Amino acid sequence: ILKEDYTDKLEDFGLEIIDSIIESTNRMSQLITGILDFSRLGRISLKLVTLDTKALVTEVLKEVLPITNPQKIEITIAPNLHPLLGDETLIRQMLVNLLSNAIKYTRNQANPKIEISTRQKNEYTFIEIKDNGIGFDMKYATKIFEVFNRLVGEVEYEGTGIGLAIVHRIVEQHSGHIEVSSKLNKGTSFLIQLPNRNEGK
Repeated sequence: ILKEDYTDKLEDFGLEIIDSIIESTNRMSQLITGILDFSRLGRISLKLVTLDTKALVTEVLKEVLPITNPQKIEITIAPNLHPLLGDETLIRQMLVNLLSNAIKYTRNQANPKIEISTRQKNEYTFIEIKDNGIGFDMKYATKIFEVFNRLVGEVEYEGTGIGLAIVHRIVEQHSGHIEVSSKLNKGTSFLIQLPNRNEGK
């Protein structure tokens, strides 16, 4: 209200302060929402259904791709993605977080690329999200799924430090497993293993 109704009465410094307040408030709102989402995961009862992975990935990409020049990022979706057994809301959130990260950390690369694929082995379905972004040193691999543990500064890359912790908890809720492989300045790959049959959870 202050910015909308009193802009003409404020000097540039006053407007900068208002913008800073708005930005800080938005960050705090995102952080609180993330914390609530994370804490709520432990109390959710899963509704397992067979998911059309390609349709779900396509929907999520429409949601998370930048509005401006989305063609800048080359995205390859394997032609025959295997279905996933999972809670649709949670698997969607998992994909939103992983694909948002992939987009965020590749967008400044010369030729940003993201690949999404699946495979099946025994009683599990694997989905892999791979990018050629900034990557990280694997000595930090055990820390990236911890709450508030970010390997990059907020100035360069926005975020709350909760997204991957939420992903990890969602995978655990599905009796699955997640692995990460990365090289600094060479990209990152997340491999999620989910049971392809209902184990009674």
